[in-house]
Amino acid sequence: METSLSTREGALLIDIEPQGPCWVQLTIDGERVISRLIQSGESLQVEADNEIVINVSDAGAFRFTLNGRAGRRLGTAREIVTVLINRDNYRDYLVS
Repeated sequence: METSLSTREGALLIDIEPQGPCWVQLTIDGERVISRLIQSGESLQVEADNEIVINVSDAGAFRFTLNGRAGRRLGTAREIVTVLINRDNYRDYLVS
């Protein structure tokens, strides 16, 4: 399910690039696609039709973009966070 940068019309493309090691679980359109420790320097790209659920063990280290735009911080160092991003609310997760 990992994809290239070309995004289908209406799809959500998330690109994850953590600044430190953190456990990341991604559920894309109801299917768990990633559940593992991701290291600083790694990059993962996944595309969703409808929704992305992110579970992260260190919100302070977690960095991402949505459709090429910088995502906002989801929390502080070592904070465990779960968020649901979909077509209706994705703008709430972008840096303003």
